Amino acid sequence: MTNLAFLPKALPGESAGSLLLRLSQAHTERPSALLMALGHSNCSIQGSIRKLYSGLPTPVLSLVDTQNWAPSKSTTVLAKARNAKKWLEYLHPSVCPDCAQEGWLPDTHDFHLITCCTRHGKQLRTHCNHCGDPVRWNRFGLNRCHCTKEFGDTEEASPAELAVTRQLEEWIRSGKTDALAAYQELEALLKERISAEDSWAEAAISWILGDPLPAAKRLNAYLTGAAPLGSRALVAALSSASSPLLQQALPQLHEMLDSLPDTQHPESLPNSFHLGNSELRFALGCKALTVEMLLKNQVLDNTLAKRSLTQRQVFLPELKRLYSCFAPQTSQKTHSLTLAQLAASTKRKTHELISDLLAGDLTAAPADSWRLEDWRVVAPDGYTDDVPDGYSTLAMAQSILGVNSQYIAGFRRSGLLTGHHQRNKNNRYLYKTAELHSFREKYISAGDIASLTSSSVTVVTDKLRFAGIQPVSGPGIDSSPVFLFLRQVIEKEDLSAVLSIKEGYSTSGRRPKSAPRVDSSLWMTGGEAAEALGLTAQQLYQLVDKQDLVATRPEHASSKVSNYFLRKQVSKMKGKLARMVTVDNLAAKCGVTPRRVLGRLWRLLKTKPINYQGAACIDHKEAAILEEHFFRYWDDQQAAACLDATAADIHNWKRLGHLTPLPEGHPGFLENRVLFDCEQIKTFRRP
Repeated sequence: MTNLAFLPKALPGESAGSLLLRLSQAHTERPSALLMALGHSNCSIQGSIRKLYSGLPTPVLSLVDTQNWAPSKSTTVLAKARNAKKWLEYLHPSVCPDCAQEGWLPDTHDFHLITCCTRHGKQLRTHCNHCGDPVRWNRFGLNRCHCTKEFGDTEEASPAELAVTRQLEEWIRSGKTDALAAYQELEALLKERISAEDSWAEAAISWILGDPLPAAKRLNAYLTGAAPLGSRALVAALSSASSPLLQQALPQLHEMLDSLPDTQHPESLPNSFHLGNSELRFALGCKALTVEMLLKNQVLDNTLAKRSLTQRQVFLPELKRLYSCFAPQTSQKTHSLTLAQLAASTKRKTHELISDLLAGDLTAAPADSWRLEDWRVVAPDGYTDDVPDGYSTLAMAQSILGVNSQYIAGFRRSGLLTGHHQRNKNNRYLYKTAELHSFREKYISAGDIASLTSSSVTVVTDKLRFAGIQPVSGPGIDSSPVFLFLRQVIEKEDLSAVLSIKEGYSTSGRRPKSAPRVDSSLWMTGGEAAEALGLTAQQLYQLVDKQDLVATRPEHASSKVSNYFLRKQVSKMKGKLARMVTVDNLAAKCGVTPRRVLGRLWRLLKTKPINYQGAACIDHKEAAILEEHFFRYWDDQQAAACLDATAADIHNWKRLGHLTPLPEGHPGFLENRVLFDCEQIKTFRRP
């Protein structure tokens, strides 16, 4: 190596391939031949170039002087990335013959995004003009192809292409890889989804620089030619972009498209335009489940139907068929209702109504919103809003009581209100108007009291309880979602005096240290109990449902905390959890699958396991009962293992009367499960 006549000094911004080619050109050899002569037969040219950019050890480092080498920030960052080939060309680079004639090649030309040279204003050459082969790094010199011929001149680049390239080179040199990624993704999306025939480079650059108006003007032409698709559907094709720079600009782009006038020269979208699962959600503004059902039930014809729902795509003709339902087909005066209202009243799914709409069984009506659930249809035959005399609908009940629909449903479940199920096509609950007014006169909610006193619901509830005024209904008392007090009791009280209590509360509504509190040495909150047991809140309340833990509200409990637990009880539960048996261990012990353990757990003990420390676990006492049951009463799997047979053999012998399963009424009998006494199996002789 020390006998080399020329060791090139790297130039700032020079390509790693250029450095290698200058070394080989001085010795009139291709890089591969020179490295082989120096004893590096296994040295890869493209691998050496990437290692040079990444700062990794390579034999080439001992042959060149990189002391003053300063490649761009983006080059070194992206060369280290796992997807480096997405950005940099290591096998077939582009070359500017004028730069090569000057004796060097800039590193920016190694990027796939760069198509012209801003120094000389010419296109980059990607193929030899003599042999027609792609340009390679393993060639005879900077300006010579591997066929030994010099590269010819290239065409002049357009001003627009040069402007785009200058901006890209600025991002490359300054290390703005997020802008480069956004540009690459946006241009690919626009070409793939909207039009591959036009250049979107300038519009994409403007968008990333903060001005989506040029892109909006271009897209407006396709929007006009893609009727009845709306702007939301067109923008949805770009919503799959992963770059935050693009995602943040989507709402602004949507607003621009809606505000721009129709163009005089509409363009047609290609039939390859499509929307996927997440993009349909963006376009229709509906729940993920609705889109999944539209695709799963083939309400919308979609490709890749045998793959997962997230991979399915709906193409332009089918999208136009869907959006034609959104076009008004009746007058504004026609009695109509939204799909959400019709789904709620008829107890049907939205995708079923869309299927009827596409089939012509429902007629579209003018709508004010682009959201799928807000599309309006003509009220079907038999649907009526007529309410029997003396009754009110849910909407009327909301108006009378001044609460939302969830609260009214809670009052009905707790028995405070009586709901009358109207079992016609409306399929809804009606409430007696007189009962609603009586309810309003009898009860007052904590929210109404808070509004009267200009206070918060929590402070009002706590101070009323401290004053001895207890709610008659509410969370922790019954299934009512809000605290209710007797109106006559509240009207007799001086609320200003209650709220001005100093002993229990400060003027800001906080409880001072002198206020009576729950004894923390005896009680702990649900969050503290879950943390002490190493469970989530959901797992904690599984234990409450199984009555292993008792949740209650002690005296002086704050309204901010729903439930408290005795510390002694939590401590016992902690020991109980430590003795729990995993389903997998019990299954291995009994010689059955975990699924069969879970099935017998439910059939025998009517309980479910809890997920504790990453495994399905059951109480050690329940495990003992199950183990004894598995030991005495065998299913087809255990019987087959004992008799060296198959489960099919066991069922055949049962059908022929050779084996008798446990009869109903037997202590070991389980519903919908065929079990045998183990003694019968052990003494059984195969026929």
